[in-house]
Amino acid sequence: NGKIVNNASIYNSDTNTGVVGKVTLEKTNGKLILSIEAADPKMDLNIWLTNTSEVTSKTEYVDFGLLTKNPSIVQYVVDMKGGDISFAEYKHVLIVDAKSDYKVYAKVILK
Repeated sequence: NGKIVNNASIYNSDTNTGVVGKVTLEKTNGKLILSIEAADPKMDLNIWLTNTSEVTSKTEYVDFGLLTKNPSIVQYVVDMKGGDISFAEYKHVLIVDAKSDYKVYAKVILK
């Protein structure tokens, strides 16, 4: 009984960074859904979807919150109240220490 929805889905399956495994991003019904498989953070790290591969004062990002340690898949959902974003621009998933120096512990480029 499902209906087909126009989904823009992008993903990168060769992600294994030691911190996260596979990462998939979907845009559905005004929500961004980020699925992360095999996450193993050693500390509190935030998940950011960004328009650059480095964190600078000019980096624009969507914060998906804290990365949860889990061997299977965890979904993080953000409501796009502020309007749509372009997957051509926002294609970097950075795992960042947002509490201290914004050090990037893992980078994933979505394709």
